[in-house]
Amino acid sequence: MGMRILKTMRKQDAVYWGSPSPDGLGGSTTDKPIALKVRWEDREEEFTTTLGTEISKSIVYVPNIAGGVKEEGAELEIQGYLKLGTLADLKDSDLPKDNGALKIRGYAKLPTLKGDEFLRTCWL
Repeated sequence: MGMRILKTMRKQDAVYWGSPSPDGLGGSTTDKPIALKVRWEDREEEFTTTLGTEISKSIVYVPNIAGGVKEEGAELEIQGYLKLGTLADLKDSDLPKDNGALKIRGYAKLPTLKGDEFLRTCWL
């Protein structure tokens, strides 16, 4: 899979919330939501985490987070959130749970044969 294919396969809009951290009240806080272009597949797939084998609800192919939001080339984070749709689709709240976002439970990146780009996969 070449770099061109990886970019052209990501045509759907999604929203990502990163940097999840405990808020001290039993919940968590995240960064402001950002828009991404992804390929989103609603299907079950078995994947392995440090806690064992899990079943996904959705598999999402994502880019890295480029400049302006995080450091260039930053990766999406496990325990971050993704939602299919645009920033304009969000309700009044920026909170992922208020907007039906799903938690990223698994993440992997696979280099192309040339090693010049990565296929990044999130399991939700």
